[in-house]
Amino acid sequence: METALADGSIHDAASCAAWLHCYLQTTLVYNDALAMQLAAADPRVAQLCALSRELSVCLMAPEARQANSAIGRRLLQITAENFPGPLVDSLAREAASGRWLAHPALVMAAVGHDLAAPWQEVCALYLHSCLTSLVQNAVRAVPLGQVAGQEVLTQLGAPIIDAVARATRADPADLGTSGPLLDVLQCEHETQTGRMFIS
Repeated sequence: METALADGSIHDAASCAAWLHCYLQTTLVYNDALAMQLAAADPRVAQLCALSRELSVCLMAPEARQANSAIGRRLLQITAENFPGPLVDSLAREAASGRWLAHPALVMAAVGHDLAAPWQEVCALYLHSCLTSLVQNAVRAVPLGQVAGQEVLTQLGAPIIDAVARATRADPADLGTSGPLLDVLQCEHETQTGRMFIS
């Protein structure tokens, strides 16, 4: 997103909302949301490890892989301390031994599993959190302003519910699908002169 901000593709509330909607309906549906659905269907540690590896290799830019893993490890640390449970604890041990690349979506899927929460609700909250973080980046970088940022988030409410439904119907073989432009933007971000955000 920071590359799109720098090149002017995102320059106001409307362009921000359109960019985030596209990101949600492509990358977040077929990576994070689909991985959460697959984890809910088979919540074994081995399955979550396999899903995490697949998501990692699907990221073209090394910086994006490293940032994703760093965010996942931090989220896992926070959840293991505050929401301990059998699956979260097992994944924490796997991550500590280097056998699991902690993906944020799969950390949240594990928390949801341990709390016996419906994966669709956990997924919708997770997607909302991802988009909130990106909107806050745009609020500071465009700058959008807080009111415009909240309006953008409001516009994404129904698309988030649709994204969860699309992940439910998605073919498992689609895991890791992304828009080619996002791959280009992520690769360009590694050499961008000014960078405020790591992911």
